[in-house]
Amino acid sequence: MLEPTDKPVISDVTIDTEHESIVVGPESTAKPEIGESPILQETPTPEPTVEVVPSVNIDVGDSELILSILTIHKQPVGYEAEEYGEKYELEVQVFGGKAPYTYEWYYNGYRNEKIKIENGDYVKDVATEAIVLSIEKENTLLGEGIFCKITDSEGAVVTSDTVKVYGPFSMQVDTDTINVANKEYTLAGRIADGVIRKGDKVSVERNGKIIATGTAVDLQMFNKSLDEGVKGDNIGIVFEIEKGVRPQTGDTVIKYKDFHVIDTSDIVN
Repeated sequence: MLEPTDKPVISDVTIDTEHESIVVGPESTAKPEIGESPILQETPTPEPTVEVVPSVNIDVGDSELILSILTIHKQPVGYEAEEYGEKYELEVQVFGGKAPYTYEWYYNGYRNEKIKIENGDYVKDVATEAIVLSIEKENTLLGEGIFCKITDSEGAVVTSDTVKVYGPFSMQVDTDTINVANKEYTLAGRIADGVIRKGDKVSVERNGKIIATGTAVDLQMFNKSLDEGVKGDNIGIVFEIEKGVRPQTGDTVIKYKDFHVIDTSDIVN
């Protein structure tokens, strides 16, 4: 038989559920029996916090929210006339900004100076969105870079593209022609008006009559080949003759027309 022993009596035992441990009172040295475990309380996982941001609806029809910027809607377009006596209109259109608009037409002068265009014998309606040019030899605006500056009532400014208007092509032969190959001659001179491009079919005029027709197989300036020449350029046209007689100094090179008929009846070989 076992003898009773003097052991301290457990006075109180508590379970600390917060820290998941057993707390023994000051007079107790007891431990939980084997197989016993404290009952623990699970701590709930907090739900994630979702911040709700109120939506903002913008009424696109509200004119106060729409920025209206002065913008060019239609640019002027350049032109190459086939005959003198035509009239041509350069037009620009804008939208946005605040009406009314002010239109000022300019051209690029010497050393790119901006010169304002005024109404005259060969130009009309310069204070509107469309000016009218007469295609005449005397019109000094032909071949110049023309553009329009548009200003709205609040001072906003836009500037159009720069374009050129040309009369029909013509170039007087200033030097003796040079035979560069069989049926090919170099015709040198300064382009009086218009545009010529490599491959264009041309005619040679003398005293009002067509004396030769052929093709500009090449254009040369300072021994370099060009794709085109324009009013004011000093060039050499490599002319491949198809019909007629050899051109000479004083003749005029023009664009070929279907109605051109060669007439060499006045030429004495």
